[in-house]
Amino acid sequence: REAERLKGRAASESSAALIEKARDIDGMKVISCRVDDLEKKDVRILADNLKDKLGSGVIVLASVRNGEAAFLSMVTKDLTKKIKAGEILKKVAEIAGGRGGGKPEMAEGGTKDIAKLDKALEAVYDIIKKAVNSRQ
Repeated sequence: REAERLKGRAASESSAALIEKARDIDGMKVISCRVDDLEKKDVRILADNLKDKLGSGVIVLASVRNGEAAFLSMVTKDLTKKIKAGEILKKVAEIAGGRGGGKPEMAEGGTKDIAKLDKALEAVYDIIKKAVNSRQ
């Protein structure tokens, strides 16, 4: 129980630091970054935490563990008409040589090609900008 409490506190502290790194893309707060050595469920907990604190925004996280990268994308419900988590993640995973997809609010994917991971995460901002501009 203590380990879970500490993990929750660490997630809360790291989410505050990640929110400070959020970029503004066409009026949307966007977070795209690596959070290595987290299990999938912990990445999801962190993303949920970020989503709650952002209120409105887009989150793309990648965690490298045991030689593989897992991606998670979340889009707050108010933005799903502009951008969908599944669309973002599919493109991010393709850049990283992997696969991914999902629903408008949440999507998951992965790759074994970790060398392309940072490039894929940096591409998130352009992916979102292009998707939003194509819907206007």
